[in-house]
Amino acid sequence: MTPVARHSPGIPAAGTGFVRSLTGIWQAEAPRRPLWLAVAFGGGAATYFLLPDEPSFWLPAALGGPALVLLFTAQNTVMRASAWFLLMFALGFGAGLIRVATADAPRLERATQRFEAEACIRKITPRATYTQLVADQSSTEAPLPDGFAASLRWRSPPPDLRAGQRIRVSVRLFPVDGPIY
Repeated sequence: MTPVARHSPGIPAAGTGFVRSLTGIWQAEAPRRPLWLAVAFGGGAATYFLLPDEPSFWLPAALGGPALVLLFTAQNTVMRASAWFLLMFALGFGAGLIRVATADAPRLERATQRFEAEACIRKITPRATYTQLVADQSSTEAPLPDGFAASLRWRSPPPDLRAGQRIRVSVRLFPVDGPIY
């Protein structure tokens, strides 16, 4: 059986050209590197707020931990740059997570049963297919968290409805999808 040569001195190894081109880009971007780290941080925060459901509190650590290890063990500049980018992304993601965790916003665990509520209209916004009402200072038959404000969709409200007016409606509240911020 004849041994197969794994690498010929005249032919670059697979991926070497790609790594060299990334290294060249990284070196050309030297004066602007801190700006790219800020982009990674913002990208992490934006990714958090675009998720449809609340992610685990461990996710930033799961991203940032390996990035820290890679940052201190990487031998070439492209790998270290990738580690910095991933670390800043994880920090931005974690910042979004902390912002939502510390927000003083009540959140419903599940949909409520239908109940009667009286509330003060704070804002009226006409939309294409409905009118959005933001109401607060409610008195209800159902127990709601303090400071609770609701956004209602009303397909055909009375034309004389104004902000500051009190209304009485039969409502059913649903949990909000995604993070609350």
